[in-house]
Amino acid sequence: MKYVVATIGLVYAISALPALADPPKGFAIASFNKAQVISLNVEGKRFVRRVKSDRISFTCLNCRGTESVDLNLSKSSDGAEDRFRSGENSIAKIEAGCKSRDPACSIEAVSIYGAVGWVSSTGFGRFGLSMTSLFKNGDKLQIQSIAETREAALTNAKAALDQLAPIIVGKE
Repeated sequence: MKYVVATIGLVYAISALPALADPPKGFAIASFNKAQVISLNVEGKRFVRRVKSDRISFTCLNCRGTESVDLNLSKSSDGAEDRFRSGENSIAKIEAGCKSRDPACSIEAVSIYGAVGWVSSTGFGRFGLSMTSLFKNGDKLQIQSIAETREAALTNAKAALDQLAPIIVGKE
């Protein structure tokens, strides 16, 4: 009997090898070091960028007030992705937490090439703030946009989400 159990265990272990040989992939871009072609385009605005391996910062040169967009790459090791994918941490829960700090806060779900997350719009002192969290197989992209108004912050964040996130996430 113990040989049958050992044989079944060996068959199971061998069947798992192909999965181990090709683990799930996170984002297509793991570092911004080679991301020289990434730029942010928002109508009427001229952004300059500063690039580090895990961060790209865009600053608007011709905006009336402060407008900036930061993209940060990291690993998600705190279980946030699993809680979000399972529904344990739903959009409604995230929005309730945000509304407890700012009644005008809004949250919406986003999904790009298998990556999931949310984008928020809220106040930050006298500024508008938009935060995006996007997860895929343990990789995390955060987009933070700050501007003189919530609308401008959200417009800039959505431009980064639409233009840059698909490049960073990559197709499945």
